[in-house]
Amino acid sequence: NIFLITIFEWAAEGISQFITTDHMLFLTDPDGILLAKTGTKKTLNILTRSGIETGASFSEESCGTNAISLAVKLKTPVYLSPEQHFCVFLKKWYCYTVPLEVRGEIKGYLSMSTIEQYMKKELMAITQLLAEKIVNKYKVVDSPRMSGKIKLNVQQLTVLRLIAQGLTTEAVALETGISMNTVKYHKKIIFRELGVKSTAEAVAKAINAELI
Repeated sequence: NIFLITIFEWAAEGISQFITTDHMLFLTDPDGILLAKTGTKKTLNILTRSGIETGASFSEESCGTNAISLAVKLKTPVYLSPEQHFCVFLKKWYCYTVPLEVRGEIKGYLSMSTIEQYMKKELMAITQLLAEKIVNKYKVVDSPRMSGKIKLNVQQLTVLRLIAQGLTTEAVALETGISMNTVKYHKKIIFRELGVKSTAEAVAKAINAELI
């Protein structure tokens, strides 16, 4: 699921600056298993104290009826208020979950939640737009595997793997012992060979092409 997680992190980072309300965003796989999460410091602290980490299951068998489990079952967007949740821990949560459908196949679910705070319609709209952004980006980089057609040398593949780990240009230069200008040159070649315009796209496409 690294491919989907990479796109989620890229999309969430781009939209988080426009959300001022305390919230958290979940990405799950098609079965409701938590793959990634983000949000404001307050809500993330609540999650940390609760022990909800990646790998947690939101299936109905695991924690009763919730927005994610219902969305998985119905394969449609689902909104639940606190009193509609079965699990005691979720009794303060307002949740909106939408499926991430790519070419007729559900790749996962995106869920927005607020705690002890009514979810405004604007947040639901943002969730829907974010889901569309993730799906559209998935379609762009989910081209047939082309690892045999992409020509990158050993040093360029090394740079690609390092930027996939989140290293900055400066950090890559220190790690490889080459100059920052050389790193930038390699990144330019990598972007050209992969047919992308950003690091997030490069990483996602490289994963899909099994280069990293």
